Parts: sequence; C-alpha cells; structure tokens
Amino acid sequence: MKKLRIIDLGVMDYAAALDVMQGIRSEVTQGADDTILLVEHSPVITIGKDGGDRSIVDRSRIRDQGIPVVNVERGGGAVVHNNGQLVVYPVMKLAGMPLDLIGGIVDTMADVAAGFGIKTHRGDEPGLWATEGKIGFVGMKIDQNISTHGFALNVCNDLDLFQFIETCGVVHEKVTNLTLLTRRLLSMDTVKQICVTKFSQRFRYLPDQFIMKEGGDQA
Repeated sequence: MKKLRIIDLGVMDYAAALDVMQGIRSEVTQGADDTILLVEHSPVITIGKDGGDRSIVDRSRIRDQGIPVVNVERGGGAVVHNNGQLVVYPVMKLAGMPLDLIGGIVDTMADVAAGFGIKTHRGDEPGLWATEGKIGFVGMKIDQNISTHGFALNVCNDLDLFQFIETCGVVHEKVTNLTLLTRRLLSMDTVKQICVTKFSQRFRYLPDQFIMKEGGDQA
C-alpha cells in the first residue's frame, strides 16, 4: 500500500487554499507522496468549466452579502462552499490507481454518510444524494495524470446560500447536510477522521497516523 500524506488546513480562504493545492501538486509531480488537503472555506461560490453566467440565480443578493464568485478550471458547475462543509482536495498520481477516481470519491462520501446511518444514492451527475437532497459535490481537474480540486461534503453548514445558484446546473436543487439528517451536531474533526479512513480504504492507501495541521484558520 502506498503512503497517503494528509494535511488539515483548518479554515482557509478559497484563493489561499488553491495556492497551497498548486504547491502540493508541484511536490507530487516531483515525487512526493500523494496528498489530500482537508479544509473549510469561508463563504464563496465557485463555478466550474461546465457552468456559466446562468449559474448565478440572484447575483444582487450574493453581491449584497459580499460573497466572492470565482471561476475555476475544475469540472462541474456552481457550488457553494462555506463554514461547516468539509472540502477535500486529493492531489494524486493516477497511474496505477486501483479504481475510478470519481466513482471512488462518491463511494467515499457514501461510506462517510453510512457511518452515521444515512442512506444515499448517486444521480445523473457526479455527486451524492440522500432522500432529502444533495449532500456531496465533486469537481476535479486532471492534468498530466495528476488530480487537483476535489469534493465537498455538507456537514453542518448554512444551506441558505444554495438558493442563489444553480447547484451543479440544477435550479432549486434541494440540499441537505449530515447534521439535519442525523438530527445531531457532528464534530468536524470526527467527520474528517472518518473521511480519511474511508478514503484510504477505497483507494488502498496507508494514511499517516495523524493529521497534520498547516496554515489554517485564515479568514
């Protein structure tokens, strides 16, 4: 089994986290261990290459709340990131990967949800749904056989911002989070640990014994 490097960025501005991700990509390209970054973002809306101007349903409300809108090179459409949502950036070499990248990521999120007794299913687009709504989002970029960007799992985040966008191309997409589904407030640290374990099992990695914290808690 290959070793997986795990870096917990805490709460970090989206642009700062992307800078870290690109730095890690350079390291992995040069031979460093495959890495996953764990992070929570302050409120931001990102629009992937499959989205566009139509992705924003109420731009004035977003502007009034001071929420940045960022166009990025990942796949997919518009997604809200905010505090209480776990975002994971897998920076990995795809050569020799034991399973399909997107399928393995969706299955990882399903494994995390199942650990809390939540039944989930896939849809027509990459992501994860419970009966009450969408809970997991996927948007990746593959360049020179190395993955960047990643996936997001709603844990205990405010869902109101989702009404202002076409979530991954769907108007008025119902969304939910683990806290609403379990009816109890979940520890983000607990969800992170479970996610690392399930991700490592799916992709057959040997994870570090502890999660390293680097440069987090930036507004």
